Amino acid sequence: KSFSDALHENLDVRSTAISLVNHGRAFYECDRVLLAQRSRRSFRIIAASGAATVNRKSETVAAAESLIAKAFYRNSKPIVLQGTNKGPPRLAQALQRYQAVSGHEFLVLCPLLDKRGSVTFVQIIESAQENDVAKILKRVTTAEPQTKSALRNAVQYQSIPMRGLLSWFGGSQLGGSLARMFLPLVFVSLFGLAIGALSIVQTDLIVAADGNIVAETEKNIFAAKDGVVSKLHVEHNDQVQTDQLLIEMSSNKIDLELSRIVGDIKTEAKRLEAIEAVKSSVGRGSREGQRELGRLSSQEIESKQRMKNLNLELTQSQLEQDKLQLRSPIDGTIVTRDPKVKLLERPVHRGDVLLRLVAHEGKWLAKIRVPDSRIAHLMRSNQAQKSGEGPNADWQSGLPVSLFVATFPEEKFEGTIRSVSNTTDIDTVTGEAFIVVTVEIKNHEDITFQPGSSVVAQFNCGQTSAGYAWFNEFIDSVRYRFF
Repeated sequence: KSFSDALHENLDVRSTAISLVNHGRAFYECDRVLLAQRSRRSFRIIAASGAATVNRKSETVAAAESLIAKAFYRNSKPIVLQGTNKGPPRLAQALQRYQAVSGHEFLVLCPLLDKRGSVTFVQIIESAQENDVAKILKRVTTAEPQTKSALRNAVQYQSIPMRGLLSWFGGSQLGGSLARMFLPLVFVSLFGLAIGALSIVQTDLIVAADGNIVAETEKNIFAAKDGVVSKLHVEHNDQVQTDQLLIEMSSNKIDLELSRIVGDIKTEAKRLEAIEAVKSSVGRGSREGQRELGRLSSQEIESKQRMKNLNLELTQSQLEQDKLQLRSPIDGTIVTRDPKVKLLERPVHRGDVLLRLVAHEGKWLAKIRVPDSRIAHLMRSNQAQKSGEGPNADWQSGLPVSLFVATFPEEKFEGTIRSVSNTTDIDTVTGEAFIVVTVEIKNHEDITFQPGSSVVAQFNCGQTSAGYAWFNEFIDSVRYRFF
């Protein structure tokens, strides 16, 4: 612990090296420790235990630097030189020279590697006792992480540009004041840069609004009479032709009336038959016979008139009954969902909408409710409005519209504006004012929409600054209220 604390006392390379060799000598329990630092392709002794400074003219220093340079040329592993082990042949001459001037037979050369695996420092550990080498190697290995860390931190610290000036500035009163203001200054600077970037960078101004799907040509099948739906001949999404029978209804009132009229007609027919039979049996030569014929003729005329009136009533009742047979007015598609569940065997009243049809040749439209505070962006982007041709002129050549329909969440549809309402409506729920924009859906081939489905429209109103594109609602609100 004391060895580690001494290594990390400061961030000066030379001071750290002196602490390493002096405290390392005690920790390793050896005779002497030298520390060399790489200088390009050679090594330079920068600290020796027991010496305050390194004598650059010393023969020992020169011999040690030569030995280290040869030992760690393309080598990064420790080298132990003891007894008969003289190391690689390339070291023989340099080792002999060093041992001659140092007087130590046993040497341990321990490299310290940087993060890239290159040798940056080398420890030369000298001992006069051969038996000490194993113990020394064990302690060198134990201390190696701390020695590497201390020397690496010192080298990084001393490589900081203008380190001396920054150190003086940080210790001054002005430096302390600026240090306290650093975070606020950084925040203000970043905020200013963000504002500037939002003002310069251009992006599309998108106005989004919601609405509903409607058909350009849509027909409703109404109940012409009060009654009960007895038969339903179509289902949702069925294709129907003009005059095709869709619904058969029944009405007790009409059925009873028809039964009464038919019964009255039969009764009147029997009466006429009886009158004819009596007339044929009456004698025509007597005065009494003439009077009876006159009375029978009068009854016959009255009966025929009642028969005529009953036939008229029958015709009228049959017409009323025909109104219970509902037929398609156009070629189209049934868009009412689950009509059998909603209608079959259920009573309906005159004027009720029973089925909805969409014409085959008709287009699909979207009725979009654009808030009145946002409609100005659409108007400014419309080329026809710029040329002064009126509020609804040539919208098809104006701004593009993207549509997202709730019933087709994976599809993106394109559209063009057909018209913009000249009046403002009020939402009865929210109380907000809006203007209806009618959009024609373009790419809807082979797709049958459900009228009334929710749709979101995005109007591309052209290029503007990113800041205004993102925060235009807030900016417009501030302008409206305060400017």
